[in-house]
Amino acid sequence: MGLGFEVTNDAGRKQVLDTHALLSFSETIVSNASNEGNLYRDPRHITAYRPINDSVMTVNYLVRQRHVLDDGQYHYLHRVQGYGAMYNFSEVLPTANDRFGLQVFNSLGTLVFSSEQKPLKILEIINIPDVRQVGTSVNGRTTHWRKNHGSVTAAVVLIRQPLWTSGSNFMTSGVSLRSGYLAMEETVEHRDSNAADRWIGNIYGLYALVVDVTNF
Repeated sequence: MGLGFEVTNDAGRKQVLDTHALLSFSETIVSNASNEGNLYRDPRHITAYRPINDSVMTVNYLVRQRHVLDDGQYHYLHRVQGYGAMYNFSEVLPTANDRFGLQVFNSLGTLVFSSEQKPLKILEIINIPDVRQVGTSVNGRTTHWRKNHGSVTAAVVLIRQPLWTSGSNFMTSGVSLRSGYLAMEETVEHRDSNAADRWIGNIYGLYALVVDVTNF
């Protein structure tokens, strides 16, 4: 094995590698009554969603807007709908303070880990090939997945969302919080009688990461 730096836990899983940059917490954006439906996620970030109790957050893929971000480039950003928090994660960035800690750099001198920052911690993976086959009714709503994480504050990173037509509605799976249970629920992505004509094909698979955002 070549020279390098690794941190491995008791289960043998590698937590820190000098060859792989970790994503770390950068900011929290709150979606509330004054800006509902007008939040656009930065495509350069990984975003985790945690709605307020008895609420649903989703990403509107048929509604998007062209934005110029601080890098000077144009980006088409999809609209976020709902009430709750968006936790953004990005590449580890150097900090200017002189506190003691551990920093790991790769062979190019790029910072890949800093103990001063909060890394993206995956709790579990949601992988449902076809949400139509696993949906159950919880409190009158079709629920594809749900779990209570106890004292851990969990949020969901959407990697792939299902998108399908149902009558005149365009459907998807949104992130909800119901009495302590984080869940993925069937929700209306867009109401449009021409939705089927505007979408090439249906996608039924759901792939998401559940991450730890406790005290973020």
